[in-house]
Amino acid sequence: MLQDLRLSMGQTTNELIAKVTAYCLRDGKGD
Repeated sequence: MLQDLRLSMGQTTNELIAKVTAYCLRDGKGD
């Protein structure tokens, strides 16, 4: 149970990082 939670947390974190990275890259290109 705890392992599953940690796994889902890791997935969410990775998705968040990917979104932020994509946003920063797009923002930088627009500038």
